[in-house]
Amino acid sequence: MAKKSKDSAEAQMLGYLFQPDRALLYLSQLSNRTFSISIELIDDVAIHKSDGSVILTEQDKYSISQTSSTFSDSSKDLWRTLQIWINKINEKILSFDNEFICCSNKKMPTNYILSKISKCDSEENAIDIIENLKKIVESKKDDLSSKDKKPASSVALLKIMESVIFDEKLLGKLISKIKIQDEQNLEKMNDQILNNISLTKGHIYGDRILFYLKGWISDKCKLLINSKSPIIISKEDFNSTVESVYDSYRLSTINFTARKQILEEIGDKEIEVIQNSTFVEQLKLIKHRNLQNIILDAIRDYLCYEKEILNVAKYAHITSKDFDDFAEINRIRWGRVFDKYVVNELEDYTKEEKDNFAYKIYDEILSMEVKFKGLYEIPITSSYFKNGSYHSLAENLQIGWHPDWEKIFEVHEKAS
Repeated sequence: MAKKSKDSAEAQMLGYLFQPDRALLYLSQLSNRTFSISIELIDDVAIHKSDGSVILTEQDKYSISQTSSTFSDSSKDLWRTLQIWINKINEKILSFDNEFICCSNKKMPTNYILSKISKCDSEENAIDIIENLKKIVESKKDDLSSKDKKPASSVALLKIMESVIFDEKLLGKLISKIKIQDEQNLEKMNDQILNNISLTKGHIYGDRILFYLKGWISDKCKLLINSKSPIIISKEDFNSTVESVYDSYRLSTINFTARKQILEEIGDKEIEVIQNSTFVEQLKLIKHRNLQNIILDAIRDYLCYEKEILNVAKYAHITSKDFDDFAEINRIRWGRVFDKYVVNELEDYTKEEKDNFAYKIYDEILSMEVKFKGLYEIPITSSYFKNGSYHSLAENLQIGWHPDWEKIFEVHEKAS
């Protein structure tokens, strides 16, 4: 008895876990970011459009039995599924435009009536199947009639069966829409999820990302249940989570080279060549007693940054888009600091005030602590990576330190 109870508990737990796995698979398959999935709302799992309407509904059955399958001809699995769908069609919750899926971790035997249902593509072809269903109901009646003591569960199942075959026209329409997805075991679904998010089995981050997503959807479900909210998870939320965790894992491989180490590879000639660069000309607009040292530090940071970009991209699986995103975020940060000091029209400030702003803007920007991709904290020994990004932006005239920088460099361009 204890063994049976343990098996029952395990089966029940695996059944509950099966639904989030199915939901995760559907989330990975969806192409429309406005769609969402629900669990235990319309059905075990369902897919919704942005307006909440259902496009797919699924009944999930999980079995740990080594000898039997799910959705057998006389099982509650099959008949209760049909009853649920019929009731929801009558209630206008579902329609015949929906996809109706019977899903199981077990292989569906070809002699099961559900296998025949899944191959039925029209109401006309459903007629013979309905006759077979009616025979199953009659057989159940005969079996009950032969017993002096009728089990309550069997009586209840017969009532379900009779309700299913009551409206044969509706049943025929439903039968023509039902499909099966069998042998949906954990390994198979995991491989499909990884493939759908453009990863493969054995990928350097694949297993860790999959493990994270399983925990994420489980936590999401618990949070929504505890707040007494329906379990609805959007494709947008899924995509954002995948992108975030993928970035987190690949950025964990970053090992920025220390500034001192890179400077050992940089000669005086490289520094001299860059002395007349645009970002250096921008720095020359700053008024500061220690400007020469500021410029020399900036040149070194810029050269270190340019060299480290190649190193990081080579060893940390970082793309050019990551650097572009980092630069764009830094440009936005610069804009906020610039606007903090330059509040009024430029004509409202004296030359001395503008000169004073230039160093304040530069100093505040370079004093900021930033994270690469918002996740990886750049160590102090590699602060050149942040600083060099700003100098690169200044080199390309996307930012400037002096309030008049745009005006000044437009004049330079016209003169040239």
